[in-house]
Amino acid sequence: MIRFASMGATVQTRLFGSLRTLRPPNAEAFPVEPDATIEDLLGDLRIPAGKVHLTFLNGVKVDQDALVSDGDTIGIFPPLGGG
Repeated sequence: MIRFASMGATVQTRLFGSLRTLRPPNAEAFPVEPDATIEDLLGDLRIPAGKVHLTFLNGVKVDQDALVSDGDTIGIFPPLGGG
């Protein structure tokens, strides 16, 4: 379900690796609802939670139940492979 911010709150979304192709055109000011979590944001961005390995809120690693606020920067990383 896509929700739209009623109070004008926005976050900056940064998608990395294979998730870059899902970057929305308004990634620098993506609207969020009050009391939205990272999980809510992933839903609004249409990114399946299983495609996300790490999330950062203002540079600090957080779980997907972390609340986001106006002006936050959210980093979203997929599982990384290599050898």
